[in-house]
Parts: sequence; C-alpha cells; structure tokens
Amino acid sequence: MSFVQIGVDPEATKFLHFLEDELVRLGAKFDVIDIVTVDSFGDRTLEEVLLEAIEKEWAKN
Repeated sequence: MSFVQIGVDPEATKFLHFLEDELVRLGAKFDVIDIVTVDSFGDRTLEEVLLEAIEKEWAKN
C-alpha cells in the first residue's frame, strides 16, 4: 500500500512513518506500507512513482 504525502504536516509525516516502520514490530505479518512525498517525485508522474513502488514490491518476492 503506497501513501503519497502532499504537504509538510509534521504530524502526518510522523503517522505515515509509524505505519511504514512500526506495524511489523507490533505484530503485523507483513510490511506492506510505502510512503512517498510529493517532493520526491522529481520529474516523474504519479503513475511512474506508483509503478516504481509496485516494481519494488515485486522484486522482493
């Protein structure tokens, strides 16, 4: 699951990092969260960013 953070709300950033980093430690079976900020898009489109996230997950398997 990919979350795209739009904006710079520190509480939102903290929550998203919690989802990405702590759920497995708390007992989730799999690490399924990926976060991306709009700032990290560079010249890529949203479609390219999401496809990259999917390809990264497929490479793990």
